[in-house]
Amino acid sequence: MGALFYWIYWHVTHPDQGFEYVSDAGWSTRSFELETDRKSALRVMTYNMGWAVGPVQKAVRDQIELGAYQENLDEIVRVIKDNDVDIVLLQEADVDASRSHRLDQVAYLQEKLEWSYVAQVADWKRWIPFEGVRNMHRCLAVLSKYPIVKHAYKRFTFYPNLKSKFLTFMYNPFIWKSSTQHVQIVHNDATLNVFNVHLSVLSEANRLHQMNDLVAWAKRDGLMKNLIVGGDFNFQGQVNARGFELKTPLEDKLSLGLLQELWQAIPGMQEAFISSTSTLQDIHEHVTFIAEKHRYDFLFFSEHFQKVHAQVIQGISVSDHFPVCVALHRLPSEPSKY
Repeated sequence: MGALFYWIYWHVTHPDQGFEYVSDAGWSTRSFELETDRKSALRVMTYNMGWAVGPVQKAVRDQIELGAYQENLDEIVRVIKDNDVDIVLLQEADVDASRSHRLDQVAYLQEKLEWSYVAQVADWKRWIPFEGVRNMHRCLAVLSKYPIVKHAYKRFTFYPNLKSKFLTFMYNPFIWKSSTQHVQIVHNDATLNVFNVHLSVLSEANRLHQMNDLVAWAKRDGLMKNLIVGGDFNFQGQVNARGFELKTPLEDKLSLGLLQELWQAIPGMQEAFISSTSTLQDIHEHVTFIAEKHRYDFLFFSEHFQKVHAQVIQGISVSDHFPVCVALHRLPSEPSKY
């Protein structure tokens, strides 16, 4: 009965599909005395940390003991330090969720890393009336050794288009937001424009809509210089009347349009492992989503950078994803068109 009242309340109080844009979101600054050198290579990592519950996830209510969460978070810290990472883009980090014992995972990582700068946006914040879920508060976050000077975000509301209207009605109250987060970071006297994304799992059309919006946002606000775009692209996720399912790499030809949008709209755009001529088979050679042995996670960067090194970090079992890490050298002679 309680769940029924929740569904009714939710549908009365929540809007139709659309987005929320916050241009001045604020960020967290703490006074850690971390030494940062002026090394030429900037190391950026993107990681869907899957609320640090482990490599096998069966449901959103999956949980482990508090001590096990802390051990997994310590493993993330180890990987970041071992790879000398400067900026981390996180997806699916819990900050006050029942399933993870209401541990603020972002604050835990910041404390252990002793990094002063964090910006985060909640993409799933609501009470869900099911055992093991209850209070849900999950976010995207950018952690940085270097000063964050601006933070903005967009949260998109997408609903599944199931064949059964009743199933759609039942599903909608529990859908999370699909978010795009932008931060500006000052590194060696240059301003970096960093986008952290978690694209919609519901459909390819939704993902393309988010990517088109990101490109338009970057162009409109003059954010094309020193541009980095990373995150979980949900490259093959799809929801239909049978629920979540994945298409094979050769079937999912529309996915290439998502990546081509960046390459075609932003001249000189590069990616950690692939190029605009890469095939779907090429793309999935670098597995980041463990269960399906596909690639979901990407790191793009503009022509203002030269890649030094890139890797998928597979020696970590904290999530059902692997992190992608790229070392970049910012070119001293920057193109003038931006």
